[in-house]
Amino acid sequence: MAEQLWQELREQDDPRLTGNGTPLDENPTNEVTLRNLHARMLKGEAPCQYGSMLKTFKNRRIAQRRVNNRVDTYPCKHAPHSSFGPVTRGIIGRSMDSKEPEVDISKFKNETTRQFTTFDRSRNSKTIDVPRGKMTMDLYNESPETGNAFRETMLAEVKALVRTEQRKADRRRKQYFKPDLSSVAGYEQSTSKYRDELIGMLGWPLTDGWSTDVPSASTKHVATDSLGRISRILVETLPGVHTYGLFFRPKGKGPFPLVISQHGGGGTPELCSGFFGSANYNDMTRRVLRRGIAVFAPQLHLWNPESFGPDPEQHIIDRRLKQIGGSLAALELYRIFRSLDYFAARRDIDANRIGMMGLSYGGFYTLFAAAMDARIRVAVSSCFFNNRKMYDFADWVWFNAANQFMDAEVGALVCPRPLYVEVGKKDDLFRVRHARPEARKLAAIYQRLGVPDRFHYEEHPGGHELDKSDQGIDFLCRHLGADL
Repeated sequence: MAEQLWQELREQDDPRLTGNGTPLDENPTNEVTLRNLHARMLKGEAPCQYGSMLKTFKNRRIAQRRVNNRVDTYPCKHAPHSSFGPVTRGIIGRSMDSKEPEVDISKFKNETTRQFTTFDRSRNSKTIDVPRGKMTMDLYNESPETGNAFRETMLAEVKALVRTEQRKADRRRKQYFKPDLSSVAGYEQSTSKYRDELIGMLGWPLTDGWSTDVPSASTKHVATDSLGRISRILVETLPGVHTYGLFFRPKGKGPFPLVISQHGGGGTPELCSGFFGSANYNDMTRRVLRRGIAVFAPQLHLWNPESFGPDPEQHIIDRRLKQIGGSLAALELYRIFRSLDYFAARRDIDANRIGMMGLSYGGFYTLFAAAMDARIRVAVSSCFFNNRKMYDFADWVWFNAANQFMDAEVGALVCPRPLYVEVGKKDDLFRVRHARPEARKLAAIYQRLGVPDRFHYEEHPGGHELDKSDQGIDFLCRHLGADL
């Protein structure tokens, strides 16, 4: 075997085969040379004369394999000893006992092509040429949209899952919210626990409760006009945190009823009070003020930075408050409640005649504030009340809400106090058809309690705006005992 190998290497006449520059032994019959060569090969050791050749194969760690008449190449780290000799050591080589094709690296043709002899299970050989540097197959690639169909399927499946779970949540919410409808007194008592759970859902600072002490406040006179006196006011809400708003005191002697006039998204107290036009508020604040009612218009943390100051970063703040167990909605409601603590203590305000009205985001805070605080005797919520599954703004959604409280259930916590809900038929933000089923649920509760006149649902002919007619304001004034 050694003599045969020696002869093949000699025929190559390749200087790399001498390794250290020493020519191969010219006398193949030299028994010592042949014996040493054969012994070292059986041990899997390469004679020093072949060092350069074997080192080349070992560094590349490439093997060639023939499977089903196809040759694949792949890297390898170690390989078993071949029954055809130790020359293949250092790359993949299979023995005949393994029943797998094996590779015998036996020859070099030139610098750019390497020649391999493969053996199949029947010991038939096939010699192939493989270019240098192309021992591994090309990597698979495809166009970016090839997998899109799978992602479309994933999306469709998740949407279907959510719809199914939402329907289940509707049934769970129906089972959860079961107040006592036998009497008004029983209803009020039974809704107390739901009110606490709603507060818990929105989180801190509502969950800490609010102090019964009267918060400090500072006022600054702005003007006195034909409707009364206007002041800017800062009410201490939390240590180092104040609520800013405008206070309108009508002419005449108090004490006066008080209405909180709440602006919506991107708005300000000045805008909803008509200081420079009133946009879609349709003069909301002063229409109430003209009825002889004192008005407080607080600032929400969602003004338009293009016109009214710095970016309020409402969504950033909301996320960060939720990380610590609260929400921006909870903070805003806490501001309203602490402001009521202040105004209820004023001698010129009748604490037993407090109402609230608001548009859009203001309608949201009106509905939720009245649901949580019974000091609000009557509420008018404009262009908010709807199916919350359809309009799930990030700051109007809380964990587990669909299983407990959607708009109808929140409105039910206002009951049996008077509640006026209005939507615009041409509202391009919140479709009126989604609000109707929720309104029917709420109307049924007032009906069961025998106080159907305390709830009114109105679809006015306008868009996302306060109704230009006085129907809602008349409802507000009637239940506050104010001038109609």
